[in-house]
Amino acid sequence: MAGIAVGVVAAFGMAKVLATSPSVAGSSVSPELFKEEGDSDDAPSINRALVTGKTVRLSNNKTYEICSPLIVHSHQELAGGNGTWIMACGKWNEINGRGEREAALIRNDHWAASEIVDAGITIHGLGIDGVNLQTPSNGHFHAIAIRMARDVRVYDLNCKNIGDCTAFQADDNYEIHDSVATGISNAGFDNWEGPRNGTVRHTSTVCVGGKNGGRGRGVMFTGASTDYRATVGFNLTSESNEVAGPCISGIEFNNLALGSSLTNIRSLNDHVDAKASESFGIIISGDVNGGRIVNLVVANTTTGQAIALRPERYSGHIAMPSRIEIASPVLTNVSTSAANVAPISIFGKDNRVSNVHLRGGHYTYAVRTTDPNLTVTGEIDAGLRGMVVVERPPK
Repeated sequence: MAGIAVGVVAAFGMAKVLATSPSVAGSSVSPELFKEEGDSDDAPSINRALVTGKTVRLSNNKTYEICSPLIVHSHQELAGGNGTWIMACGKWNEINGRGEREAALIRNDHWAASEIVDAGITIHGLGIDGVNLQTPSNGHFHAIAIRMARDVRVYDLNCKNIGDCTAFQADDNYEIHDSVATGISNAGFDNWEGPRNGTVRHTSTVCVGGKNGGRGRGVMFTGASTDYRATVGFNLTSESNEVAGPCISGIEFNNLALGSSLTNIRSLNDHVDAKASESFGIIISGDVNGGRIVNLVVANTTTGQAIALRPERYSGHIAMPSRIEIASPVLTNVSTSAANVAPISIFGKDNRVSNVHLRGGHYTYAVRTTDPNLTVTGEIDAGLRGMVVVERPPK
């Protein structure tokens, strides 16, 4: 994991290297070779190095302050090391504006493409800090944004004080792993606009708190695009991720737009500690068809539900999850408010819940469902009014 920064190395305090015709022999280059007189931040020299198409290696134990996005190209590696940090400068909005493309500290070259163009991108070994960004929550900003790309690997990140650590949109065949995100106000590892064949594994997220409760999520997959255009995602996996509240949810699969859908989703060995907050453990909402939730651990909720399969309402239409198999969840010290009724809420049809361990907590019912044929097995403490309540489907 990228280590803790030991201080900012000001570019103007270093010897200047003119890059009128730098040597780029070899398979990798350093941005220090591309530093020019007049550079006010480190972004220009890093981007000149990236334009070569070679692997760009940033120095150990150095903080690079950037005032514009770093652009990574196809079949390229951007690598840091021990104590390598990228920090946004305080004039980011003044210099770049507030567009979606400019909200990323690092992004791929063809981010705005209408179809997949970029491929073979690898980014690793970086700390990324958004503390200087000029918004109250920094929720609009992404440490790394990859859109319309395939065959992407991102790992060994340490993100903090930002909306998303990674923001993957409309990508295919990608993996994010072994990374840490703290002070997250939107989602630690966010995936939307019809993501396909994507995996997030072995990550840790700590959301930011707030006077009205938690903000942010740990790992989220969404069918719809940013402008709520309907798109379709499939083969999406959250595996061995840890999330600590106060959050909105630890793990979430949703759609947010009529016509959007997710198919074949998986949550494997994920752990959520709500830290005595209103955080939900896992939310699956809308048209999510087919999936497995295995060995989920949720602890210390107060008003949020540990497991929630729930509807999404659109104008004249309601979409609900179906064919979701939930196996061997462990839910401890979970409580709900009267409005939430139960720590396990299963809306939709053809869903299955087995081998539940639900012990310790305060709730009205253990399970709330709209499916009269739902069976739930395991070691379950009944609620104050009983084990299961069956409600009418929403209209």
